[in-house]
Amino acid sequence: MTTYVYAGAADWGGKDPAKCNRGLYRLATDTGTWTALDRGLPNQVEVRCLTMHPTQPGVVFAGTQAGPYRSTDAGNTWERMNFPGDEPLVWSFEIHPVDARVMYAGTQDMAVYRSEDGGDQLAPAHGAQESGRAVRDGLPNAHDPPSD
Repeated sequence: MTTYVYAGAADWGGKDPAKCNRGLYRLATDTGTWTALDRGLPNQVEVRCLTMHPTQPGVVFAGTQAGPYRSTDAGNTWERMNFPGDEPLVWSFEIHPVDARVMYAGTQDMAVYRSEDGGDQLAPAHGAQESGRAVRDGLPNAHDPPSD
């Protein structure tokens, strides 16, 4: 089985946009080959974060300027995830360490979204920031139960 390393690139401002590297890339460690990944992603995608599913090989999540994306085939194809937020720029993903069906997405406007079905449906993480119970800086606590 091939092991992959993923790298995302985004425009961080201050540079001539024509000179910025953007995109999503994958390195096959057995061959040393880099591949640009773009099927299903927005044009000139700017990737802010990448997270691999801990128990499902080939499932990868990417936070982009156009929202969250998921691949189920190691990055060959991507689909935009159902995302209710007004701010599409996703900066972080975290998968609960006890229940991998529970995941969180953090956005540029510091909102946190939660899914209890592996990312099929994301909803605002109501009460998490106020109580500090399950989300601390967008990261789940391994000792907290996976549901509200």
